[in-house]
Amino acid sequence: MPSVAVRIVLPPAISFYTVQTMAYTIDVYRRRAPATGDFPSFALYVSYFPHLVAGPIMRSTHLLPQLQSQRVVTPAMVPTAAQLLLMGYLKKVGIADSVAPYVQKAFADPGAFPAPVLLLALYLFAIQIYCDFSVTVTLPEA
Repeated sequence: MPSVAVRIVLPPAISFYTVQTMAYTIDVYRRRAPATGDFPSFALYVSYFPHLVAGPIMRSTHLLPQLQSQRVVTPAMVPTAAQLLLMGYLKKVGIADSVAPYVQKAFADPGAFPAPVLLLALYLFAIQIYCDFSVTVTLPEA
């Protein structure tokens, strides 16, 4: 009998979605979290982008209450939000993306470079990873 190739298009990071929903199901089953009837909050919990890209799996008891709580934006929050966005943008585009070509070139053919250059590339890679994934946090005013 000839085999038939089945072509199924799966969304990116399907394993992350699966494990994230399993974590929620286990939390509800073990009664560590109540089942939510708020589908938009549940969908955001499952597909929350920062954790989708960098992990780790987040427990529903930590994120769902935050998603379901009332959010209020005051005019005093806008400058802090703009500062956080600008700092994140500068770290990602200004630093991480600027050093990436040098790191890629050194790592693509390490035999073509002397040890000090490779050591510098290693340090630049650490800076690149830090600036790609670090989070800028400000503490609330007392």
